[in-house]
Amino acid sequence: MRLHRIHAVRAGVSALACAAAFACAPLAHAQSTEIPGPPQRTAIVLRHVDVRTCTRGHGPIPDGYLVFDKGRIVAVGAEPMPAGLEPEEAQVIEAKGMVVTPGLWAGDSTIGLIETEQVVATDDRSEFGDDRPEIRAASAANPDSDLPPVARNAGILMAHVFPDGGVVAGHASAMRLDGWTAADRVANADAGLILRWPMMETVNARWMDKAAREQAKKAAERYVTAVDAARPRAFPLGAATFVLGAAVVALVVRAFAGQSGARSALVQVLSVQAGLAILAFLLTKDIRDAQITFFTEISRLTPSGRGPGGPNPLEGASLSTFLRVAAPVWLALRSAFSGLLVFALTRPRAVASFEAAAVSER
Repeated sequence: MRLHRIHAVRAGVSALACAAAFACAPLAHAQSTEIPGPPQRTAIVLRHVDVRTCTRGHGPIPDGYLVFDKGRIVAVGAEPMPAGLEPEEAQVIEAKGMVVTPGLWAGDSTIGLIETEQVVATDDRSEFGDDRPEIRAASAANPDSDLPPVARNAGILMAHVFPDGGVVAGHASAMRLDGWTAADRVANADAGLILRWPMMETVNARWMDKAAREQAKKAAERYVTAVDAARPRAFPLGAATFVLGAAVVALVVRAFAGQSGARSALVQVLSVQAGLAILAFLLTKDIRDAQITFFTEISRLTPSGRGPGGPNPLEGASLSTFLRVAAPVWLALRSAFSGLLVFALTRPRAVASFEAAAVSER
């Protein structure tokens, strides 16, 4: 009885193994079966080939020769080939009627990062989040992809692989399209940081999926989101601004009433108020950007000339520019006014006047 149980268990394990093998067969078949080329062992000479050097100042060579050894071009020129230039034991290929060019480069490509859009597990073009400067395309490239061999057959030997998604998508990588591993294929892992700046203006065209009203709605949602996200820092700044403003009013009244120490306290509060205004300007940049985008989109909903006041001079890009300039100009004027007040209150004549007022009040 025990022997029959053992045979039954072995039969079950064998059946599970066969089922697992059949289940994994499609996955194994999806990987590339092409073997990367081994290092070049003998020199290769192409004779009577149409050479396109693609270099400035050098035209095509309709009947030329090309010698490359150890993976590098060592000689190129027009036939007849000089004597002694052909290496010993070189492989000579008569390539009359053929064209040879430098390897092509695929720029702004995602080759190696995605196999098929129908299978999410094969799509490594993007990661979660909008800001991912630490991402490198070379780390996610699949060396077993079936797409690089297809590109190589078309003459593409290098690719500038770009990650996708977000504002800061990560670092692009210069990749070879041949090699056993991703590390073998990397020519430069940090070949530029990819920054996709969001569109700040509405585009109205036949090929746009969203109308201007829908884009304005999206801008309003981004503005509300920015305000909600800024509340933890905006509320303390607003409260501090209100307290300092009330303090300035109270100290001005006390100073003109002749109370001692009010002038010096007013100078200190005005200085702190100016610094707080600069700090608030720096910490609320995201709110201003979202607000500018929202007002710009709203202005585009009313065609120029149809408003109650006629054509709107501040429309579209002009309104965006005006709003972006207005905030720093207002900050500069406010800071200059505070500086002038502090300067005036610290002048000897002002000091003497306030001190005299305080003495007479006593």
